[in-house]
Amino acid sequence: MDKLLIEETIVMLNQKLSPDAAIEIDLGPDCCTEMLQLLEKYEADRERIKILLACYILLQLAKKKHCEFSDDNEILTKQILDGDYLHSIYYDFALSHKETELVAYLAPINKQIHIRMAQGEKPDRMLYNCFHQFISRKHRQVAGL
Repeated sequence: MDKLLIEETIVMLNQKLSPDAAIEIDLGPDCCTEMLQLLEKYEADRERIKILLACYILLQLAKKKHCEFSDDNEILTKQILDGDYLHSIYYDFALSHKETELVAYLAPINKQIHIRMAQGEKPDRMLYNCFHQFISRKHRQVAGL
C-alpha cells in the first residue's frame, strides 16, 4: 500500500477546498487504507487512483460531518440531509437532461452559496442572479417580456 499516494491525494483535495469554507480533511490516512488496497488491485494509473480515492474521501468526510451533529437536533439534521439530497437530485436531473453547461456554470456559485450560508449569511438573490446571467448568455430575450 502506498501511504504517499494517500498524502498526495489529501494535498490535492486541500487545494480544491475553498479556504473560506474552513474545512479540514481530518479523517486520517487510516480511513483510506481499505479503499486504497481495493483500488490498487485494478489496472488504473496512479492519477486515476488518486481521483477515485479523493471522491471516496470527500464522501466519507461529508458522511462524518453529517454524523457529528445528528444526535443533537433531529429537525436541523433532517433539513440539512434533505438539502443535500435535493442537491444530488439536481445534479442527477440536470445531467440526465444534458444540462452540463448549466451545472458547470452554477458549480462555483453553489459552492459560494454554501460557504456564505455556513458563515451565517443569507445569499438570497445569488442563485436567481446567476441563473439570469446563464439564461441571458444562452438565449435571446423575447420582445415584450
